[in-house]
Amino acid sequence: MCIVIFDGDNTLWNTNAVFTEAQLGILEELRSFGFNIVPKDEFDKLRLIDDMLIKKYKKHEYNFRVLCFALYLVYKNKLSEEEAMQMAYDIFDKNIKYEDLDLAEKCYDVFKNKLKQIPSLFNNVKKTLKYLNDLKCVLILSSEGKKDRIMKILDEYDMEQFFVHVSTEEKSIETFKKIISKISKYQETCSKKVF
Repeated sequence: MCIVIFDGDNTLWNTNAVFTEAQLGILEELRSFGFNIVPKDEFDKLRLIDDMLIKKYKKHEYNFRVLCFALYLVYKNKLSEEEAMQMAYDIFDKNIKYEDLDLAEKCYDVFKNKLKQIPSLFNNVKKTLKYLNDLKCVLILSSEGKKDRIMKILDEYDMEQFFVHVSTEEKSIETFKKIISKISKYQETCSKKVF
């Protein structure tokens, strides 16, 4: 028997496709405000600001209203991506009142609604998980995504049955040690570990 630890996002299911559509939704909403932009042509600009905010917040899931407002500032005030990101970050971090924040909220609502889509599974995921279960492998899902979102995806595809443990903590050596200690009853019969 073996222990296999999987990530979910972009390993078992295609989160990037849903996220890309949601981010394009932000740009489409900005276009509806009268900005002369072609969303697909502006996508690299959005991803640049997103990357800067990921570094700033030190996590991938941050307050995406900041991204929405930073993009608005790029198009409205003709700021550079870096200037707009910093200004939007400061406004939200310091809770500063600023005109047009309601437009960022509208963009965020579009983004949030599009993110509710369930991502598609990659090819043969369920078949592979079943095969590993049949081999008596202990399967663990370790994701840094929000627990309710991860559980919704598992439920949609009836995949919770394959995993003995689902963790939504930040990945670290300590997290993996904690996971392994929780499943120690399976370790005794395990001859090989696959991580």
